[in-house]
Amino acid sequence: MPPRRTHGKSRTGCVQRKERRVKCDESVPCLNCERRGLPCRYAVQNGKTPGASSRKESVGLFCHLLANAADPSHWTAQGPELMHRYCMRTSKTLSRRNEVQKVWQDTIPKISFSNKYLMHGILASSALHIALEIPDKCSSYFTRSSFHLTLGLRTFQTLLQWPTPENCCPLLAFSGVMIIYAYATPVTDDNTLGPLENIIEVFKLCRGILVLEPFMHFVRDGPLRLFIHCLKHFFAPEDIDSSQYDVYNHGLSELETSLSRMRNAGLALECGMAFLWPISVRDDLFHSIQRKCPYALVVLAYYCAQLHLFRDFWFLRRLPQALLESISVC
Repeated sequence: MPPRRTHGKSRTGCVQRKERRVKCDESVPCLNCERRGLPCRYAVQNGKTPGASSRKESVGLFCHLLANAADPSHWTAQGPELMHRYCMRTSKTLSRRNEVQKVWQDTIPKISFSNKYLMHGILASSALHIALEIPDKCSSYFTRSSFHLTLGLRTFQTLLQWPTPENCCPLLAFSGVMIIYAYATPVTDDNTLGPLENIIEVFKLCRGILVLEPFMHFVRDGPLRLFIHCLKHFFAPEDIDSSQYDVYNHGLSELETSLSRMRNAGLALECGMAFLWPISVRDDLFHSIQRKCPYALVVLAYYCAQLHLFRDFWFLRRLPQALLESISVC
């Protein structure tokens, strides 16, 4: 009698996989359901899972997209054009370093072949790039960008509940797409938030992605290792406010540290450095910014100056001035 066939365990597989006791590749729809023409459904995860609040923050800025269901059957016609644009143009604008450009241009698309939600993230970034670069096409391509981001977010939100060594790289790559999207959208007509409110949501997004931190050693040894080569933080003394001295001191010190890194980077300045400060600041400073406390907004204004150094990147081009103007009227 042949040995009983085993199946891989998964916390995030589809409902059909659990019923049929077969392996699920965790894409949407998964390969097994797609081959058999079956509806592919995922169970809703309990909100009390470890770190659920930070995971929820990772998609909070995009809840309005998830609320508006997109029909995935219509996306294939857009795919070739947007993928061509991504490989030929967009991927080369996401870094100044050739080796990192190669990751965006070659490695991430390869990872997306087995992770459809990441494929949608790639297409979303490509469409957003066109929308911001070609004013006459802004409306139609921004709609396409939102469409693809919505499809990708569905699976991302599910998988982020249970990150694993196998899915941490595509999750991190999609997180990068989300941050690019979030930084770029405050200056579009479709955005309902002001620049200040939007940057607060972006900070939530950056900090929510810290749920992947326990898996960073897998990323460091994997195909995305170039993305996380510098994550050390230090701070120096700075006098701001007696009651919140440590909070503001730490925030300014982290800005000083990140600016020092930028000086050392010289011409090799990477846009990823702009995302380190929102991750490094303490919760108290983040909450003070949310409450629009004057000293906290001063610290945030200095961050605008840092963002201005990245104005050559299309998705950060207009944000610093818009954010600074929003802070000035508070």
